[in-house]
Amino acid sequence: MKFFASRLIITAALAAPFSFAQNSAYTLGVLSLNPLGYWKLDGNFNDATQRQNNGANANLAGPIGFTLPGGGAPIDPGGEAAIFNSSKTEAVNIAAGNTFNFSFTQPFTLMAWVKTANQGLSPMTVLGKIDATQTGYALVINNGSPFGTQGGGRFGLLVEAQGGISQVQSNVSVNDGAWHFLVVTNDGSGFLTGIQLYLDGAQVTSTSGPNGVSSSIVNNVALSIGGLPGAGSSFASFEGLIDEAAIWNTALTQAQIQQLAGFATGARKIMPQFVFGGGWYSGMYFANTGIATVTFPVNFTADNGTAMTNIPLITGGATAVTLAPGASTVIEAANVGPLTQGYASFIAPPGIIGYGVFRQTLPIALNEPDQEAVVPFSSANTTTSTLLWDDRISATAVAIANPNASPVTVTVTVTNSDGSLIGTVTLPPLAPNGHTAFVLHDVVPGTAGNRGTAIFSAGSGNVAVLGLRATGVALTSIPTTDK
Repeated sequence: MKFFASRLIITAALAAPFSFAQNSAYTLGVLSLNPLGYWKLDGNFNDATQRQNNGANANLAGPIGFTLPGGGAPIDPGGEAAIFNSSKTEAVNIAAGNTFNFSFTQPFTLMAWVKTANQGLSPMTVLGKIDATQTGYALVINNGSPFGTQGGGRFGLLVEAQGGISQVQSNVSVNDGAWHFLVVTNDGSGFLTGIQLYLDGAQVTSTSGPNGVSSSIVNNVALSIGGLPGAGSSFASFEGLIDEAAIWNTALTQAQIQQLAGFATGARKIMPQFVFGGGWYSGMYFANTGIATVTFPVNFTADNGTAMTNIPLITGGATAVTLAPGASTVIEAANVGPLTQGYASFIAPPGIIGYGVFRQTLPIALNEPDQEAVVPFSSANTTTSTLLWDDRISATAVAIANPNASPVTVTVTVTNSDGSLIGTVTLPPLAPNGHTAFVLHDVVPGTAGNRGTAIFSAGSGNVAVLGLRATGVALTSIPTTDK
């Protein structure tokens, strides 16, 4: 038994207007999915669907602390996170009547970003609702028996009914001191097979059991973040950081979860030029260096921002990648038909590495082998990209992708090798999710015969840039420096 002596209680204000003062794209993405509750934990509880109770709990002996701005989850670089200290038995208790009551035969989703600080505790609570009769549900991180080895750090969904326990637990650990995006969904079937676990946007393999729940898991206690104040159980309070907790009365889909995970810094990757036909071939190579099998889609977008269709994929048209640990694969578009160009994008689960390839088939009359360039994937979070170009012998080509759902205006500032300004050009606005490609000296006069730097800046939103260099029949890529 563990007595939770100190807790911060806030009341639900589900009918209150949402607060958009500190909204990020991730916040808007969460709200668009209509959560029952959403707690940003950005230094106070005056956000999203909750308001702070400033009454009897204003002078708690061990109040929950917060990180400084910038200390929160990677989806909100300027945000904060709640600091939970298990020695103070802290929890955020959300008294909302029956709002968060679920039976095992109802669909629901629990979600939070977590960063553990102690691997020696017993199973830790992230988000849950369990009463003193050991009845309810919780998203937990299991660190010890009876669910795993001490410090194992495997997350999962626990459901209890009068002490009878059923659980689905991940086969991978999150006890590594890094931020992780945890999501558990229950499809409402009443079977453990209807529970799915997602780590950083990727569905992970799991182990289930025991099947001890045979009656209702509904109870009358409050929903809690970071502990189970009403449970009187052996589960520990959380030790570390929790951010962006949310709950739904629906089972989110894998696509919805991956979309939210894609807002994390660096998670969404772009290949800013994907071209086929007219003498060109493109390929994307992937390998899984992680410890879990992952599945993720790869999306192909045309210049006008719409989905590419009829891509002549050598791999048989498959654009969803599934890789076991240590496995690798390639997605290839053949040199078939007229020239078609755009870009490719995907959300990289943990452990996924890779690169892109262009290959140009030259006219037979030239009697030259195919020319190839390897290109790194770009981040979808870049706002400024710097390219070091040299047009004294070769020509510099540039591809730009707009990874945003709104138009983006890109300004190109080009300087000479001595730092003097050659010119500044504002490109025509890129359509939502749009793409363009051009030769640099065709757009910025004065670059031919010179060398220097070109800075591509998005007026708002983000931009992904790729440089290519052609000298005679030779072809290579130019890396960019992104911010």
